[in-house]
Amino acid sequence: GSLSSGGVREYIDPDGFTTDLTKTGEPAGKSVERGQNRSQAFLLSTNQESTAEQLPTVGPPVIEYSYRRDGQLMTINTGSDPDGFRICEKCGIMVAPLKIGSRKSKVEKPSTHRTAFGEKACHGTSAQYGLGHQFKSDTLHLRFHNIEGLSVPGAGDKSFWRSLTYALLEGASLALQIERRDLDGLVSPFAIASLGDPEENFSQEIVLFDSVPGGAGHVRQVRDRMEAVLRRALLIAECPDCEEDTSCNSCLRNYGNQLFWPELKRGKVARFLENVINATFPENLEHLAPGAARKVGADLPRWLSRELLGAEQKVVLAADRITLEQLLGDNRNWLDVIQEMLRHQVEVHLCLASLPGLDRQNMEDVRLRAHLLQLLQSGLHLHQIEASRRPEWNILIDPLGTRARAILVEGADCVLDARIGSQGMITTTSREGLDEAERSLSKLPVRTLKVADLEFPPSVQIREVREGERLTERELFGKLFAKPVAEMTISDPYLCSNNHRERIAAYLELIQAAPETVPQVRVRTRNIQHFPSNSYSHYRLRSEQEAMFKHLQGRFPGLKVIYELVNKGGKIDHDRLIDVRRTNGERARIVIGKGLDFIKYNGRTAGTFITIEDPCDQT
Repeated sequence: GSLSSGGVREYIDPDGFTTDLTKTGEPAGKSVERGQNRSQAFLLSTNQESTAEQLPTVGPPVIEYSYRRDGQLMTINTGSDPDGFRICEKCGIMVAPLKIGSRKSKVEKPSTHRTAFGEKACHGTSAQYGLGHQFKSDTLHLRFHNIEGLSVPGAGDKSFWRSLTYALLEGASLALQIERRDLDGLVSPFAIASLGDPEENFSQEIVLFDSVPGGAGHVRQVRDRMEAVLRRALLIAECPDCEEDTSCNSCLRNYGNQLFWPELKRGKVARFLENVINATFPENLEHLAPGAARKVGADLPRWLSRELLGAEQKVVLAADRITLEQLLGDNRNWLDVIQEMLRHQVEVHLCLASLPGLDRQNMEDVRLRAHLLQLLQSGLHLHQIEASRRPEWNILIDPLGTRARAILVEGADCVLDARIGSQGMITTTSREGLDEAERSLSKLPVRTLKVADLEFPPSVQIREVREGERLTERELFGKLFAKPVAEMTISDPYLCSNNHRERIAAYLELIQAAPETVPQVRVRTRNIQHFPSNSYSHYRLRSEQEAMFKHLQGRFPGLKVIYELVNKGGKIDHDRLIDVRRTNGERARIVIGKGLDFIKYNGRTAGTFITIEDPCDQT
């Protein structure tokens, strides 16, 4: 047979096997080391003439198939050595391989070794062979043809063809409820022309076959339900657990194809299958754009984020609004995705109907506005949609690139949040459809925003605290407490631990009192017994909270510390606020996104945004 490394190899079709009869009485282990599977399948012949057929499709013919009942197949296993097992040609035992550096020929000189039957003096020569077996089974031969807008990769792209084979096998197993080990497949070249370039003379066909000798009718089911198989194969190839230029055990890899793991790459296969399905089984969506098709997937937001992160040239996003919600199973939000695209020099246009306001008490809007301002300074093209007109298309990715795609988000509103696409997405990759989407987005009435349009008033500072910084309250807010304080109010729903106690103390230490005055500090938080916490470091009893405040009262005798524990049914702001009234009547405010304990026990910070509003600080 011909193995993947090239050349002619010899193989043995063994009548049977025997164990080493000299090793008796040894206890069996609890597990078996399976090792690497180096089995390969080969198509020998079909012994049957069959007419190629085309799938009964709505669109132009892309797939041609032939089903055969008596395909002649062979499997060969070479073991851990690609050149095969070293077999004694006299007694049939597998002998130890030659030492590295001593292999000069395939046949080894005679040497004495023990046989499997206990004989000690076998002088047979050994040579390397694969172990093979021929069998007949049902085969399904699939060939793909170029049509307008769909180009089939060349025969030399073995990585693509093998990846497509295993995507189809996994798709067939899941779509038709067939045991995966009962199906297998291989790639086989066939002649298409007689040109000067040998690479242009051949293409590849995918041969799916029943692993059961004689066939079990599985590939006949694949033929009869090809659309379901293709659609499931596409979902497999769009695996969210690995990158496009590789594969994983959740998509294409399994024990049986270990030999080809480095070659299995799902990204190109996913795009090819999507184009094949859209061309072969088009939906009735041509009124939206040529080539439009509904996108099917269990996690459309993550699929969309991957498409955006794969952009290389230009992206246009048109939505009603954007949020800071993180994608499910990801620690990024859509602004993080945009930032990543900008980092890779992609031209990004974000068109929003609604922008975050200037309400400093609304920390969500403050954080969103600060993020957009930061992205605008990093090269984002930000536009506000002026008319109350819904875009016909919402997303355009690399309109002139190889990954070109336009996307329409279905539903009353298009919001870039964790649930985008929950009502469906429609996409097109056809040239005519892309041109139509690009024209539609270019006509959208927008106002281009500048940095000045998003900046906060001079008296307001927005500070982003990153995860893991080493900061103190004095470094962050010392300037705000430079003038004498008459009254300070701290409002945080969750003040219920020793770390919270030290965080409150850090603010109390910053207070400067005017002569002969006693500044008042009022602290409002929830009663921990009415709002229990799952954190191991938090108090469990109201008495523990009361002890915390009594400790602070004793620690700062120059301040009048008053506390209020809000019971269930009582109202307390969700925002973490520190309001300061100075003795001269000026007011200042600190709003913290994650609460006073954003500075942890170890002095490191949790990531958050802080708003500092101080009318006397215009820097």
